[in-house]
Amino acid sequence: MTIREAYPAEIDLCLSIREAAFRAIVEQLQPWNHDLERTNMIRRFSEQIVWIAEQDGKPCAYFAVGQEHAQTWLYQLFVSPEFQSQGIGARILHFVVNLERTPETRIRLKVLKHNHRAIAFYERHNWTRYEENDISFFYESPPPI
Repeated sequence: MTIREAYPAEIDLCLSIREAAFRAIVEQLQPWNHDLERTNMIRRFSEQIVWIAEQDGKPCAYFAVGQEHAQTWLYQLFVSPEFQSQGIGARILHFVVNLERTPETRIRLKVLKHNHRAIAFYERHNWTRYEENDISFFYESPPPI
């Protein structure tokens, strides 16, 4: 698997991965709105560093990393359904946790409370829940390896 920075021309590619991996979760809360999702993806490309993971040259996942209040956040980690349960998400987490980090820093993320598969994934990889609100749990990464 290779990981590379995404190009703005790949907004629709990232959106298609997001929709395939996440639409059913979103629709548990509200209808899927393609136009809103695309607008948010355009914003994401301007505010965060978006990465694409490829398996044998085929895009299989995307994720975004950004800063908020002097804290590094993992925004969006979506693996295409046909590539799930192959260790791709774990390799992406390892990449993110070790991306320009010191032993004292931690990466943060939030996950919808009803996204049980994602919750189990992050907890299996030793991410610690530190906060919650009505719809999300917030997690912090383990130290870099």
